[in-house]
Amino acid sequence: MKSGGLHGRGIGRIGPYPLYMESFESLIENNEVSDEIMDALFHLFSRKRPDVLAINNQTLGHILEGDTRARSSYFTKFAEAILGGSGGYLMCSPIQEERERLGTLLFSSLGGFLVESVLKVSDSHQAKRYLVTSDELQRRCSPPESYSANTVVAYLRKAKGQKKKITETLAELEVNPSKRTKLTSQCSKLCEDECKDLAGDVMFLATKFIPQKRVGEALLEEGNVHAAIVKTEDCRKTLKDVKAALEKNWDTFDLATHGLGPAVINGTFSLIDACLKEKMRALKKKDSTDE
Repeated sequence: MKSGGLHGRGIGRIGPYPLYMESFESLIENNEVSDEIMDALFHLFSRKRPDVLAINNQTLGHILEGDTRARSSYFTKFAEAILGGSGGYLMCSPIQEERERLGTLLFSSLGGFLVESVLKVSDSHQAKRYLVTSDELQRRCSPPESYSANTVVAYLRKAKGQKKKITETLAELEVNPSKRTKLTSQCSKLCEDECKDLAGDVMFLATKFIPQKRVGEALLEEGNVHAAIVKTEDCRKTLKDVKAALEKNWDTFDLATHGLGPAVINGTFSLIDACLKEKMRALKKKDSTDE
């Protein structure tokens, strides 16, 4: 289970506790289990048992990490109080299996909605479905788009008659729609993960079908080779600076395009730089041949 570089992006909440991709990685992989995972598990285990006080995250951390001392008497008492019986959560399976099962439990408990993909692949008989988390919905209900409740219902591909039910669910998830939607675009139809997949496909096809070496060689000019190398290096540095400046100033653009715009722009800069690298190789080869 890899985050694809989206460590810092919230993917949902368990009660009041936000979770991130790195939260799940800490649980599934052989790392120290993160505090937010602990808090989310405590919330799940105890919310239907108000008479039981959740154990602290340090103790549960020892349990999930396989600490034999923590799994002894205290673990037994906790299991008897909360986790026992047919509805129990922990079943004394191997630690790695337990990590994976708890990760599935947490992920399935995230507040959100499943929606069908707008972009359907022609050879696929079944539309792909994406999880729209409460955090994503809150981003859409905030500037620059500021979704209203009606826009949220339409975005979730729900009938207008379900507005009341969805509004109640949004309130439970602490998502606050605006009174009036301020901005929509074609990007607004796509889920954040769908935008990520689309950007990935665009850049995959660009890398596959744009001949970088041929483009680089087409950029060769007559004249002093050493001067051309310096010029190309300066061009690469300038483009790197432009990219860095854009990244510092495109937060609103990122929100408006749900990650699609920055991903495509980053990929485009990478493609241009790859072509310039091919030009550098051709120049150096030409220089060695001339010598």
